[in-house]
Amino acid sequence: MLRTTLSHSQTRTARSVMVAAFALFLLSAPADIFTATLAESGARTSEVSTRELQDVVARRSATVLDARPRAEYAVSHVPGALTVSAKPGVPLTRTAWSRREREQASR
Repeated sequence: MLRTTLSHSQTRTARSVMVAAFALFLLSAPADIFTATLAESGARTSEVSTRELQDVVARRSATVLDARPRAEYAVSHVPGALTVSAKPGVPLTRTAWSRREREQASR
């Protein structure tokens, strides 16, 4: 197996490029949930548009559940959404949140 050794300056340059690419990725993300767009083509289920979700939230005609990890939910979530992320250390197949737990986690 051929192994290439990078110099210190090459390593720093590569690291700088990766950091810059990651920063560009973060900056290109939508500013908030209401400016997001539908990006997945060929989905088997219908998607809810941003406008439709805004209407649901405004009318409170449905409960919005957020299944992302708690850390992501803490950074940004749809106003009024309840987190239903997996309990730490419990397999997803065994997770069952009580209504009280969901409400406490969403505060």
